[in-house]
Amino acid sequence: MIPVRDCGLKVLGEQLRRQPLSAAKIQFAWRISVGSSMARATTITLAPNGTLSVHVNSEHWRREVVNSAKVIRERLTALLGRKVVTRVTVKERG
Repeated sequence: MIPVRDCGLKVLGEQLRRQPLSAAKIQFAWRISVGSSMARATTITLAPNGTLSVHVNSEHWRREVVNSAKVIRERLTALLGRKVVTRVTVKERG
């Protein structure tokens, strides 16, 4: 049995994985995975090798992303599939 809280993510992931990979798709999955506050405090880019580069506004947000990295990767994998995001790097904007 799937917990109710996971149903939406599961269904959304099934639909999202059917769509072609694009910057908008990655941005959407990021926003769903991290929430609106963290999404506003970060910018992301996905390299062809699967590395997701996260640029943060401050040291505070860098720590938050690093501390949440495991959960973020799990959510991104659920939404995008296993081979899309293979690595996450976090850098403070300079």
